Amino acid sequence: MIQANQGFKFIRTLLHNFFPKQINRPLFLILGFSIGVHLIGGVIFGGLTIHKWIKAPEQGFKAPPLQHKITPKTVEYKLKVQKRQKSSNRPRPQHIAVTPLSSINIPSLNIQLPEVENRVALGNLDFDEIGTGLSFNTLGFGASAVNFFGIESQGERIIFIVDARKNLLKDDKGGLHAYRIIKEEITKRVGQLSSETLFNILLYENRKIELFRPQMVSATRQNKQKVAEWIQPINEDPKRLGVRNANYKLKDPIDPISSVITNGWHAVNVGMEMQADTLFIITDRWNSSATKNIRIPQKEYERRLQKAGWTKEREIERKRAYAEAEKKAKLWLSEESKRRQSRGLPPRIVEIKTILHELGLDNALPPDKPKPYDRTHYSFKKLMQHIKAVAEKQYPHGKRNGKPSVNIILFLGKDEKIPKADLEKIETLTKDNNGSYRVLRGLKAIKNLTGY
Repeated sequence: MIQANQGFKFIRTLLHNFFPKQINRPLFLILGFSIGVHLIGGVIFGGLTIHKWIKAPEQGFKAPPLQHKITPKTVEYKLKVQKRQKSSNRPRPQHIAVTPLSSINIPSLNIQLPEVENRVALGNLDFDEIGTGLSFNTLGFGASAVNFFGIESQGERIIFIVDARKNLLKDDKGGLHAYRIIKEEITKRVGQLSSETLFNILLYENRKIELFRPQMVSATRQNKQKVAEWIQPINEDPKRLGVRNANYKLKDPIDPISSVITNGWHAVNVGMEMQADTLFIITDRWNSSATKNIRIPQKEYERRLQKAGWTKEREIERKRAYAEAEKKAKLWLSEESKRRQSRGLPPRIVEIKTILHELGLDNALPPDKPKPYDRTHYSFKKLMQHIKAVAEKQYPHGKRNGKPSVNIILFLGKDEKIPKADLEKIETLTKDNNGSYRVLRGLKAIKNLTGY
């Protein structure tokens, strides 16, 4: 209120100083009052307006607009399911009782582990023959367990070695029937191999070698079927016995012994050259030594012929006498085959020289002509050293201390005798090469093991 009176006084003084006194005072009072009211209202309401102007606007949050959801396109996958050859059953793990470490006094040991290079051969597929073997590093996924006539072993590269000589077809062993069981057993065991396992089959007769395939092949379904077709005719025809097609020679021999060993020793050498890690061999004998023929000079040979009283006439007589004795032996064998056939038995498989001996015809023959060579003998110890050298060459960093597993089935006649020393040598060979051996006698023994 005091401020309003002061305003009126100010206006009245202003009017009094600037306007003449003749002017209508009431009018100017009204005008001054109006101006004062406006000034006071301007001060009051003008402050309110400025206060509102500088006040910060309230902050607000506005949700962004919803995005349109895109449904992903459903992709349909088509799977082609193909049946796979069943793998052979693995041996069941045995429960192992472990003694707590706290109760074991462990000495301080300084062990240096050797460097190990695992090996495997994988299949190289082609259109005609599936599974040609090549060697690579592996974790051992292609191993198969095999029980061959009671000997158990396992490997990634398995070779079955079969003696194809007539000796394995003798009557006291079961003849053709027993040999058929051997072939069926091999076919069965090949059929049980894992498809990742590599295998081969080897027939031997002295120095002749016949292989199922030139190198190790995968145990695919096609190769298993081919085995049955390949092995069935072996020693089935009495007129065509033994190795039919010698198709392999050592590519990396260690002479002089590689060139002179025969039969089982030679077959093991071939199997090692193919880098098989497991060998199964079935035979009726195992030589304890080997011989090498060394040709003598012609003059020395003539001297020996003269010393023996050998003449051209004696040579002719020897040939005539042998041909006559051989004719008698063959006639006897033919009659024997007819008698066996009448009883429902297969023909007898035997060498003519055996019949000559049984009939006593060999004793009546003149002495044979002296040979134009001398013989050098290699002992069992030398042969073992040779096999060791082959293993070191073919398995430099392989499994089982650089040696394969060599397993031998010795198939004898029911009452056939074998020297104890020969068995001991077979045991030495197999044990030294991470394997074992077993003796089977006669047809009944292999029938009991196979169920055929």
